[in-house]
Amino acid sequence: MGQLVDIDKLKGIVNNNNRNTFLYIIAGGALIIFLIIGFTVGTYHPDPNSKIVKELVDKQIADEKSKYEQTIKDKDIQIKNIQDQLDRSSKATEIYRKENAKLKEQVGKIQKPKTDTETRKRLKEMGYETF
Repeated sequence: MGQLVDIDKLKGIVNNNNRNTFLYIIAGGALIIFLIIGFTVGTYHPDPNSKIVKELVDKQIADEKSKYEQTIKDKDIQIKNIQDQLDRSSKATEIYRKENAKLKEQVGKIQKPKTDTETRKRLKEMGYETF
């Protein structure tokens, strides 16, 4: 019959292609299912009551507690130093206030000189030369 392509051969090729396509679809679908299961269920969720988790948590707590206690000690030392400075400053301020009050009292007692001689006498007491 003058056919260019053998029909039986063509049927075999189509069946082989369909079978391969079907296998590829099944393999792809299985791969997608395994990936979904792997990403959702396959993540590691440790038991919170396990010994390893408790040890890690206890170690982390101990580390944080020691850091916290060291920070508190450092801050206490800083507070003590600042308190000492404040005490010294308060004492000095009190001394200056008393001296200031005395000086104000003395300034209030100063009277204008009544005579020329009294003026010269005061200037000599302050260290000035008078004629």
